[in-house]
Amino acid sequence: MSPRLGLHLLGPPQFDLDGTSIHLERRKSVALLAYLAVEGGQHRRESLSSLLWPDTNQSNAFKNLRQILWEIQQSLGEGVLHSDREQICLNDGERAGLDVHEFEALISRSNAEEDASLRIPLLVDAAKLYRNHFLSGFSLKDAHPFNDWAFAEAEDLRHKLSIVLGRLSEDYSALGQAKQAIPYARRLVSLDPLDEAAHRQLMEVYLQAGQHSAALKQYETCEQILRKELNLDPQPETRALYRKIRKGEMKPIQIERSVKETTTPHNLPHPLSTFIGREKQLDEIIRLIAKSRLVTLAGAGGIGKTSMAVQVGHKLLKEYTDGVWLVPFDSLSDPGLVNQTVASIFDIREGTTYTVLERLNEFLRTKTALLIFDNCEHLLSACAQLVTSLLGNCPDLHILATSRETLNVSGEAVYTMPSLSLPESDVPVDELNQYESIRLFSERAALANPSFILTTANAQPVVEICRRVDGIPLAIELAAARVNILQVEEILKQLQESFAMLSSDSRTIMPRHQTLQASMDWGWGLLEESEQKFLCQLSVFAGGWTLESAQAVCDGDVLSLTSALVKKSLIVVDQAAGRETRYHFHEIVRQYVHEKLVESSGEKLVRTRHLEYFTNLSERAELELRGPSLVDWMERLNDERNNLRVALHWADQSDIEEGLYLSGRLMRYWESANLPEGRRWLENFIHKPESKDFPLARAHALNSYSWLLMWLQQFDQGFAVAEEGLALFRAAGNRQGEVDILISLENMYQFKDEIETSLEVGKQALALAQSLGDRWRHANALLYLGWSYHDLEKRFEYWEKAIPLYREVGDQITLANLLGLLGQFRVFHGDFELGEKCVDEAMRLWQANRRANVWDNPRVTKSIIASMKGDYEQAETLLRDVMIYAQERGNRISYHWAKVRLGHVLLRSGNLTEARQVLTETAQSFGKGGYTIGVIFALEGMAELYTTVGKPDYAARLIGWADLMREKIQDTRPHIEQANIDKIIAACLAKLGEVAFSDAYDEGQKMALDEAITFALSDN
Repeated sequence: MSPRLGLHLLGPPQFDLDGTSIHLERRKSVALLAYLAVEGGQHRRESLSSLLWPDTNQSNAFKNLRQILWEIQQSLGEGVLHSDREQICLNDGERAGLDVHEFEALISRSNAEEDASLRIPLLVDAAKLYRNHFLSGFSLKDAHPFNDWAFAEAEDLRHKLSIVLGRLSEDYSALGQAKQAIPYARRLVSLDPLDEAAHRQLMEVYLQAGQHSAALKQYETCEQILRKELNLDPQPETRALYRKIRKGEMKPIQIERSVKETTTPHNLPHPLSTFIGREKQLDEIIRLIAKSRLVTLAGAGGIGKTSMAVQVGHKLLKEYTDGVWLVPFDSLSDPGLVNQTVASIFDIREGTTYTVLERLNEFLRTKTALLIFDNCEHLLSACAQLVTSLLGNCPDLHILATSRETLNVSGEAVYTMPSLSLPESDVPVDELNQYESIRLFSERAALANPSFILTTANAQPVVEICRRVDGIPLAIELAAARVNILQVEEILKQLQESFAMLSSDSRTIMPRHQTLQASMDWGWGLLEESEQKFLCQLSVFAGGWTLESAQAVCDGDVLSLTSALVKKSLIVVDQAAGRETRYHFHEIVRQYVHEKLVESSGEKLVRTRHLEYFTNLSERAELELRGPSLVDWMERLNDERNNLRVALHWADQSDIEEGLYLSGRLMRYWESANLPEGRRWLENFIHKPESKDFPLARAHALNSYSWLLMWLQQFDQGFAVAEEGLALFRAAGNRQGEVDILISLENMYQFKDEIETSLEVGKQALALAQSLGDRWRHANALLYLGWSYHDLEKRFEYWEKAIPLYREVGDQITLANLLGLLGQFRVFHGDFELGEKCVDEAMRLWQANRRANVWDNPRVTKSIIASMKGDYEQAETLLRDVMIYAQERGNRISYHWAKVRLGHVLLRSGNLTEARQVLTETAQSFGKGGYTIGVIFALEGMAELYTTVGKPDYAARLIGWADLMREKIQDTRPHIEQANIDKIIAACLAKLGEVAFSDAYDEGQKMALDEAITFALSDN
């Protein structure tokens, strides 16, 4: 009998014949076997070739497929695959076993068992079988169809594991064996640390096992995770469970909750007040979404589109496994930022290689999700273009939009929002609450005045008020909020007087927008003059405001006015634990009062104050972002990003000097949040001819611009910008600015391989910083001067002096970066113990400040150490994460350095195909930027590749070129890198002999940089 083939895919893919492990060299071979094993049945060659080579013409794809089939047969033997001219399948029979099928079979058998004691062994076996996620660590770079299939399979199996673990913890607890349940409940939490249901289950299991302290500790763990990752507090049911356990009110009981309970990710707000009525409309909209992938809720302002959309989102949470996501556009005025606003919900940023739209499409391509685009009417064209792209590329994505106008997109289903139901004639008081408008008024009135109840005496005026505003929810809420100062009869009288011009013909139904306008006019008339003025001034804020910013921009007693308008439901309060209280408008209120501001001719003054406040804020932020409050200030700037944009837009129209200062002082924010956006604002102000009238402000902007250009790998332009900025700072006598831009210029010289000049400029910066007594600038000068030195002892000397200075000023981000670099070079030169100690501290600092990080040296160094230890999987994971992080922020130089190091890791792990591709791409990218050391490092990798594939003559030429170039730019290889080059040379000598090697080596030294790149890639 032939040996049995075992395929293990729950984890990194493994294959064996009767226990003898078989390794396949080609990743495509593994992919084909995995797909055939899981999918089963006969598969057409055409579909398989499209799966693995989607962008290759059919004849070449068939040729590649034949090669893969031959390799599989060579590794596993004849008979594993059955194929003919059209179809291929895995010849299972008695020869093949698959852990995925066994895992699912065990689950199926457990489902049929009603007895928990009989079900548990099956579930335990299933849990043991799941060693890691499906095809863990395995993907094909150029085969999107296969990767999409593998991702979907992995998610499905992961969900099944969560069911297994949940059932195990429940079954053990039900049998009084809670201690046995603990490992499975813990594993369920580790599967998704953001799943509160899993945390609650573990808390209950601990309680059942008598581990009261562990149950309370688990709540604290859950709370920390949610606050750190989502900036949210635990759900009410989680907090309630914690309180019961803490007070001893909850005794061990059998768990009866279904393990199928899951927490779908979402960012939907939890309304502070109840959602009134509209059950019929809610059901109709849900049915419409099931039929149409784009549904627009249309209607006048205040008709309740947003609240309905949020309610629909909550109802559909279980239908969308990848979440329901609300994207509010009410504070956005720039159509060019629509894509970026949606991407920010998923923490996707503008990248170096792909646009935001491309990255958003790629992210959502395999997701089953619902997006809610709220308040699209002022951004119709941009929203329509985005919707068209997303729905065209993401087959399981649905979009629900709210807008006063339809998007006019093909396939759009429009649902026109009706008003709330109204009584048509005299209705008894006890029956009035069946009408939505009456219920809404009654509930909101009770919030404003707790003593309010609907009675026979006030019922008719309430009915008339709701009729007068035509059942528009916002108008009803505004009217109901007045019961704290007026009787309902007085409210009705005010409305009748305000609506007199609209109701002269009782046979004419009032248009909804006119009704709301009149309602707003009436509410406006009830406000004090100081309240009216305050509301108008607040309308300049975008995305909300703080008490401090309102006090800086608005007139009057801001605290008292805010309190009064919150009580009147015109201002909404946003409070989150550990965050400064923020305020915002209902959008319809903001639009209304902004029109009043424009009419009053007071807009210019208020916008100027707004710009002045945020310019001053940026000045404070520039200092705070260098110290221990960095993370808090980065979050604060992120909260104010829309206000910053509004301020920059106003500066563009009215005050170029303020625009130069504001955009320039935000350099560290731009570095961390969005390099391309920062570059656009800086370019906008610097390129204006009148900016030259403000030399000091221009110098600050040029300094920031030069640093951003460096990260964007545009060294020549950055060099010119830095030189102009230096001249302006010196002319103005601004010595702090002179230090900053000298350091920038020092970097530019280094990238241009002018090392002596770089050192000279760096020494000037250090001397000047020391004379100022500025510890932060002194530390910066030491850091970058040390980097300019290629003499290792000198480099370490300067870096060791910089470390205590950064500790003193509290700049943990730059300290983490420096420790990462120091650890990296100590490891490179053989001092592993001290190097790893530096990296461990760097990683701790990086984790604590990850939301505000500019650099990623700690993780890069961690990957280098992992690679040296042979843990290529960890090294690859770290570097790919760094690449994503850098790409999101538009940091080209960090992205390409992480990528070239990834090429070396792939090379050493045996993935030669992808290594070649990555090294090729980075050599070209560094070459275009004229970044010599980057090209050298990429081509040294190519030399190792050529040695591996048996082309020593190519390798010898590249080593010859690299040696000469390193000598020219005075960049000596670290010991460990030189040891690797020595191995390459030894391998070349063994195959070529000394004469042929020397000839090839000498030929390489004759090549210019461009020639070396062309030669290295000529065999691709």
